[in-house]
Amino acid sequence: MGRVRVVGHPLTEYTRFEFAAYPDNVRAGEDVRVIERALLSAEWDRVPDFWLFDDETVFIQLFDHDGTFLGAEQVDDVAPFLEIRRMLQDRAVPLARYELGDIPRQRMDSPIGPPPPLQVPAAQG
Repeated sequence: MGRVRVVGHPLTEYTRFEFAAYPDNVRAGEDVRVIERALLSAEWDRVPDFWLFDDETVFIQLFDHDGTFLGAEQVDDVAPFLEIRRMLQDRAVPLARYELGDIPRQRMDSPIGPPPPLQVPAAQG
């Protein structure tokens, strides 16, 4: 089991809460990897948070304009989400090598290019 956590700045209190819990997840066997949003091209802003189960089932997380969680909706086409995971996981670092801070790191290379095309339901609210 694993996740790739994209971190944007400024940090939210929820992001800090998540990072406080991640060491327990890692001790339980989860592979938690992290990548800075600054390493992604602007097109990645349209990629929703999602859950990928057994490389076969995808649920995107839906939020309103204020960030309130509205639920999750299954998406039929898993292929682009597998590609997203591959693209991010190859560049993300293990949690143990990531230092959470308020100041974004200087980009050292070109950003990851655009994600694959996605069919994403619109959030209601």
